[in-house]
Amino acid sequence: MNQCKRISNYFDNFFMKMKMIYLLFEIWEIRGNILLSFKYKYAIFEFK
Repeated sequence: MNQCKRISNYFDNFFMKMKMIYLLFEIWEIRGNILLSFKYKYAIFEFK
C-alpha cells in the first residue's frame, strides 16, 4: 500500500513539473511572438 502511494505521489510531482514547464514554454512562446512582431515592425520602419 505504501509503495503504491509513493508511486502515485511521484507521478503527481512529475505532472506538476510537466505543467510548470508547459506553462513556461507557453509564456516564452508568447514573449517570442511579441518580440518577433516588434522586430518586423522595426524592420518595416527601417525600410520606409
